[in-house]
Amino acid sequence: RSKVIFALRKFCDRRTDLPQARKENIAKIHKEVIDHLEKLFPAQALDKSSSMVLDADSTDFAVNAVMLLSTLCKSAKVMHEYFAGIHDLLLRMSQTQLGALDSTREKLHWLKERIPMAKTSEAG
Repeated sequence: RSKVIFALRKFCDRRTDLPQARKENIAKIHKEVIDHLEKLFPAQALDKSSSMVLDADSTDFAVNAVMLLSTLCKSAKVMHEYFAGIHDLLLRMSQTQLGALDSTREKLHWLKERIPMAKTSEAG
């Protein structure tokens, strides 16, 4: 699962003539990625999430999912269309070990800052 997410991220981050179309096509799998993340970081675990410890496979998947989301959300269209409702999930994730890892801390912060802007600018 983690290797697939990593491969998709690398695929959509490659430079080509049609990077926007590629990101939009890959973003169509967003529901599955978000569903897996919701299972790893359930809403009822929000108060306990700082003590939540993921196993190595789940951590690897979550890190690659964060990287994929940050790559996809470089596109305002993709962000508006697919990810405007994940701010609470990002908050839960950042309160776990993912918020402390060098590889994900800044990406989660960037996503949390950007996602509300997408919701606001979509309304305006």
